[in-house]
Formats: sequence, C-alpha cells, structure tokens
Amino acid sequence: MLFIKFYIDVSLVAEINSTTYWRYPFGTICNPKQLVEYIVMDVEPIMDKERNFFPGQGTISNHHILADVWVVKASELGVNDNTIHTRTHLGHILKPGDSVLG
Repeated sequence: MLFIKFYIDVSLVAEINSTTYWRYPFGTICNPKQLVEYIVMDVEPIMDKERNFFPGQGTISNHHILADVWVVKASELGVNDNTIHTRTHLGHILKPGDSVLG
C-alpha cells in the first residue's frame, strides 16, 4: 500500500511506504458536510511549456493534468457573478458544468 501526496502547483508526487503511513497516521482536513458545492465554469489546462521545472524537483505525475479552474458557488449561480479561481490536478476530469465540493 502506498500513500501519494500530490503537490498541486508543480504536479509533484511524494510516496510514503505503508509502514510509515501506518506508524504516523494523520486525520482528514475536513468531512463532506463541511464542504460547499461549486459549479465549474471554465477549465484551462496548463501545458508543460507554461510550467516551471527545476533540477532535483522529484517525480512529476503522468496521471494528472494541472489546470486553472474557475468555479461559482452553486447557491449563488445566476444570482452573483463572483467566480473563484483555483488550480487543480484534475484538469483531465473536470468540465464546465461539473459539480465539485470545496
């Protein structure tokens, strides 16, 4: 069993073996009831040529696509034009109109 930590800004992954994972457990940041529903308005994948690479940065994920995403709170959709920008590793999955929690 392997735990993988994903660093959003640079798409780096760090692996922790199962022994370390179980020896030093950690809790979750929040539970689903504490999250707010958002609707994805736009997704712009960040191409490799637009990203910063540097020597010794570690393993870059080949399973995720870094993307800039703009979302609106579902409760404010059509009422308020306040879009929120975020960066995600789910650029290959998210599409405009998708519902996400955050």
